[in-house]
Amino acid sequence: MILHLPKLWSRVAAILLATVPLILFFFAVAQPILDRYAQIVSDLQVNKDLLNRISIGLEDQEELRRRLARLQTLAEGNRAYIRSETEALAEAKLIERLNEIARAHGVLLRSTQSLNAGDYGGSQRVSLRVSFSTDFKRLVDLIYDLESSHPFLFVDDIDIRSPIRSADSEAANRTSSQPLSVRMDVFGLLIPGGIG
Repeated sequence: MILHLPKLWSRVAAILLATVPLILFFFAVAQPILDRYAQIVSDLQVNKDLLNRISIGLEDQEELRRRLARLQTLAEGNRAYIRSETEALAEAKLIERLNEIARAHGVLLRSTQSLNAGDYGGSQRVSLRVSFSTDFKRLVDLIYDLESSHPFLFVDDIDIRSPIRSADSEAANRTSSQPLSVRMDVFGLLIPGGIG
């Protein structure tokens, strides 16, 4: 037996029968696809943000590498300081450098005495008191080379004495070749731990 519905109800039933599969299709197939698409778009945006951060980080990293390389080059090229692990080794290097410069000017150091180390503008000061004899020209050249060489050395507290001459040797007093007795303090700056 076939049930006959009024025309209005039969149309509503036909519409329901046609739309229910569409609704089921939407929720069963289309909605998961749309959800997955939305998730992919969200993941792409997150990945794009991460990529931007990474690229900025890489630019920063490259800049930091360039700065590090520049600083290392400056440190390696910075010969202004005495490089040594300990103060005693720095003093030995300072004595060696003083003897080297003095020998280059034909001067023999008579004595070297270690002075108290101190702080000097954030660096450690390594000081020696030296005494020697030389003429005026060699003294000037020696001091110039001490203060213009590397590592930088500084002359401080200089005491120059000339032997007393008789009135008969007035001509000898006018020349710069008369012997002078010199005592001076020389110091250099130590990089702690030998860094640089």
